[in-house]
Amino acid sequence: MAVSIKTKCPAGPVSSLKPCWRRATRIREHSKQAREILEAIEQSFSELLEKAKQRGELKDATDCARLARLMQSQIMGLRSIAERNLSAGDLEALGDDMAHILDAY
Repeated sequence: MAVSIKTKCPAGPVSSLKPCWRRATRIREHSKQAREILEAIEQSFSELLEKAKQRGELKDATDCARLARLMQSQIMGLRSIAERNLSAGDLEALGDDMAHILDAY
């Protein structure tokens, strides 16, 4: 989430910028935390996909880390498009289409 610090901070003496720097630091901290959470989710997906591959549910050539990133990006995209207030049927159909991506693996 990009936030423009420039538009939120006043021009003036350096002392007036301290609250802006604190805000920027908090944004960076939240960004770091979000990245860490997303990386943990991706790692969990990857581990689950590796287990599925070992059970023969995925092709031997499947790159599970890469597939985990694809799945995570698809889920994030589905959450974003759900904000468009699509009908439940349209969202369900889209979810089904996304699930069929796994057929190739």
